[in-house]
Amino acid sequence: MQILTAILSLLLTATVPQQVDTAGFGALKSKVDEYCLALSPEPARVKMSEADYMIELCRDSLMRQFTALRFYDYYLNSKLMGDESVAVHLVDAWFASGKVKMKSDMDLLNAKVYAEFNRHSLLGMHAPVVSLEDASGAEVTIPAEGRYNVLYFYDTGCPTCKIETPVLMNIVRSGRWPVDFYAVYVGSDRELWQKYVQENLSDATYNLWDEDKSSDFQRLYGVLQTPKLFLTDKYGKIVGRGLDPVSLVKVLGNEFSIRDYEYGSEKSDEMFDKIIADGLTVGDFADYISEKTLVQKKDTVAFKELMGDLLYWAVSRRGYEAESAEISDRYVLEADPKIWCDPWDSLKVVGLAELRSSLAKLAPVGSKVPSVRVRSAGGKVNISKVADAYLIFHAPGCKVCEEALEKASKSGARVYEVNMDLQKESVRDRLLESFDISTMPLIVRVDKGIVKEQYVKEIL
Repeated sequence: MQILTAILSLLLTATVPQQVDTAGFGALKSKVDEYCLALSPEPARVKMSEADYMIELCRDSLMRQFTALRFYDYYLNSKLMGDESVAVHLVDAWFASGKVKMKSDMDLLNAKVYAEFNRHSLLGMHAPVVSLEDASGAEVTIPAEGRYNVLYFYDTGCPTCKIETPVLMNIVRSGRWPVDFYAVYVGSDRELWQKYVQENLSDATYNLWDEDKSSDFQRLYGVLQTPKLFLTDKYGKIVGRGLDPVSLVKVLGNEFSIRDYEYGSEKSDEMFDKIIADGLTVGDFADYISEKTLVQKKDTVAFKELMGDLLYWAVSRRGYEAESAEISDRYVLEADPKIWCDPWDSLKVVGLAELRSSLAKLAPVGSKVPSVRVRSAGGKVNISKVADAYLIFHAPGCKVCEEALEKASKSGARVYEVNMDLQKESVRDRLLESFDISTMPLIVRVDKGIVKEQYVKEIL
């Protein structure tokens, strides 16, 4: 990397303070900034390691001080979420330890305060657990696990809060994401707080405060000024900090997007094979998934993953055409539109559900059988005229079809075998328009022109 080479050259050639002029410092500052910018996509631990390496290379105290301060200033003022942890690391590793001196004792004090008020609530850490009170005096602990939480620290007289609060409430009212909103008042005037809540925060999940600051939330969450906005996941881990409403929406979108989730994995198929084999019906298990994820935990992501996997499983298993159509209708197409709203949902689940639902609407129970003359084993027959019989649509070479035909021949029932490969093109097209022949064999029971059973799993 050319930037790294340039920095190394500057660090290794400036060996004594007298050799370092203003121009040299200016060049080094520029190169350090370029290097930090190039490291932007890297995780915080890499940035820490690189900064430490560069500081260690410095051969004299003045150069080391300048380099360490430049890295610290860059990450202290960075707008990139997560860079705060690098600044805290530099304070602990170099300045607080005394390895590198800051320009003044006041600068060192400010750096230590910054580190102390940020080290407990860094990105990726488990959010500090604190107990606050609601308006009735009941104790409420944040963050609550099992749900995503927005933690909003505000003050009634904060100008920025007055702008951001109504925007945040609009996000809450949209209901697009299953999150709980904790609005924490940092002041101590109950009357002002209650009035502000009534006028601005009535839709918050919880309105909280800590009158005497005994919870130490200010230090633990670094609330030196307001507003301060965090997002924690369902495990209590901080996944967003230093947010504003716009960046909150972006982080929520990333958190609740399952575009990287591949439905119908081998592992999920094995799980459903066992569950259904143990006697639980597909419909019952779909109800169970909905109850446990959406109703009890309001966990949209878990619901989509499990229900999507179940749909993929049912579609891929012969004999579950009706069940897959029921899942498609009840839990995808007729579900709250705010659930299946991601483009990945439309591509991977909604589209499949629409296809499965539309196929199930072909020849439903009670519908009329089309008047079509097909070639069957016993000759040509108009399927709309047969009485109390089974139509078996099949294809040669299909082992499952052969097993179904063999069982049907032993059942004693009236059966008409419809080999799709033997039908004229016009007849085949008419059958495809009328019946769900997406998988074969398709067994349909008909009687005098009416469909009596749509998807017959086995003729007994």
